[in-house]
Amino acid sequence: MYDTHLSSFPRLHCENDDAPRIQRAIDATENGILCIPKGDYKIAAPLFIKNRCSLDMHPAARLIATEEMEFVISYDGNANFHELTLYNNDGSIYDNLGLFIRGGDIDANGKASCLLIANAHHYTLSNITLHNGKKYGLCKPQMSASKMLYYIPLIILLTANFWFGFKLNASPLET
Repeated sequence: MYDTHLSSFPRLHCENDDAPRIQRAIDATENGILCIPKGDYKIAAPLFIKNRCSLDMHPAARLIATEEMEFVISYDGNANFHELTLYNNDGSIYDNLGLFIRGGDIDANGKASCLLIANAHHYTLSNITLHNGKKYGLCKPQMSASKMLYYIPLIILLTANFWFGFKLNASPLET
């Protein structure tokens, strides 16, 4: 199930890569799911998700960086990310509304880091490959030391997957 399909956003005459059309599709999918079908997509400019759009990529969809940039995809839940959070009666976090990137391959091609996720309590990555990151495969800024200790085994697993190019096919990563 999805709300928007990338095929509804063809590459415009003046566009030499797929980043502008994917960005238009992301921008049009506020609080929804964007379906990205099978194919190789050239990304010459970073993609920014600021509207709580989730990505459902075909397992053979590949976002390939073709130019230098900081990250291929930057997700920022912005300062209002708490609005999506559901709380228990005691004030502890129960869940948020299930934001995710599922499937596909983000190939930074040595020109960028793969994925930045900021301002999210819960974000699920499932069956996604992140590789050839210039500095990072996955970056979650401002992680506390206690959370970092929790994630060390997972980071080791992810690092092995990125380094050797294996597909991450484990339990979803939640941050």
